[in-house]
Parts: sequence; structure tokens; C-alpha cells
Amino acid sequence: MNIGLHIVLYGLVAATSPLALGATIVVLTSGRGRLNGTAFAIGVLVGQTFVIVVLAVLGSTWVPEGETQHEVLRGVFDLGFGIALLAAAWHLRHGDAPLPRPRRPPGPRTTAIQARLERLSPVTALGTGALLGIGGPKRFGITLLAAATVAAGNVSDQAEVLLTVAYVLIATVLVWVPVLLYLVFAERSTDWLRQRQAWVREHEQPLIYYPSLVLGVGLVVGGVVQLIGAA
Repeated sequence: MNIGLHIVLYGLVAATSPLALGATIVVLTSGRGRLNGTAFAIGVLVGQTFVIVVLAVLGSTWVPEGETQHEVLRGVFDLGFGIALLAAAWHLRHGDAPLPRPRRPPGPRTTAIQARLERLSPVTALGTGALLGIGGPKRFGITLLAAATVAAGNVSDQAEVLLTVAYVLIATVLVWVPVLLYLVFAERSTDWLRQRQAWVREHEQPLIYYPSLVLGVGLVVGGVVQLIGAA
């Protein structure tokens, strides 16, 4: 599978975060929406960029030399991540409740972040955005895989920069796109954003399950093919 497609897929999986969209809308409607929203989006972009750059630099120090070794490593990444996605999809389908699950109340992390964002200053928005950009275990793990894929891609420095930028923009799309819409359309965009947020919450489980299933199958097949070809 093409390395660019890998990065797009990783970014899409990282982007499926109702917390990111919900936090962004809270920022935009908490007063001084333009200033706070801009600071929050910058923080998210900086935090996400910092993590993937640091991980990519660290990863480049232990990636083995040689095209065959790169293919093997990328095949292992594909296979491992594909299996993880299939395991997540299986848990969603066969967990405590079948799809679609009833809407659950926000978790402690979501509640704490949104409560903090309701009393926002630009500096707080910047810092909170940076923390969200770094992310929890899911986002950090996916960013680790993306960074390792870039490091093992055996591409030019320019291509590495483009791949990194592409991942950051895709993984944070639910933050910077709503902020951009608000900057252009101001309050007129908030009702539309709240409708989109409600729809995402209502369909949260299917939106995670089906992409995880499809991407997981594709990555497992691609990883097996790469490992066989490199053998």
C-alpha cells in the first residue's frame, strides 16, 4: 500500500473524535469565539505537529537500513494496526450493547475539558488545544504509527515534510475546519456546527465501527502481501 495512503488512513482514524469537535464548538461559543477559537486551533495543530515530529525523529534512529527491511517493517505496521482496528470493531459489535448503542453521558475526561473551556482565555485555549493535539492513548498511538511509517518510508526529506503536514491536517480536521468556518461566517455557522455535532454523537458507534472494519481488513491484507513480497 502506498505510504501516502497509509498516512491518510491513519489521519482519518485519528480524526474520528467527537471530543475534538465538541471541545471546538464549546470554545467558539464561550465568548470571544474568534480569538479563543484561533488560539485553540493553533494549540491543537502545534501539539499534534510536535508529537509526530518528535516521534518521527526518534523513529529514524532505529529504522533498519535497506529497502527490504523497510518493506518488512511497513508490513508489520500494517498487520499490527489492522489487527488492532479489527479488535476494536469486534469489541464495538460484540461488547456490552449492540450497534447502535444509546447515547451515553460524557465521560469524565470530556466533562472536565468542556468545563475548563467554558471559562476560557486565549492563553488557556492555546494550552488546552496543545494538550488535545498531543491526545490520549488512541491519538498518541495512531500518531506513533504514522511517525514510524514516515520514518520507514525511505522517502526524501521533502516527502517526509509533506506526509507529516498531511497527517496533521487530516488528524485535526474536526478542529481547524469548524474554526475556519466560524472565522468566515461567525455566529451563522454555530447552529450548523451544533447540528453536525449532534449527528456525530447520535451515530458515534457506527462511525467508528464501519471504518475500523474496512480499514482493518485492508491493512491486514496489505500487510500480509508486503511481508510475503519481502520474504
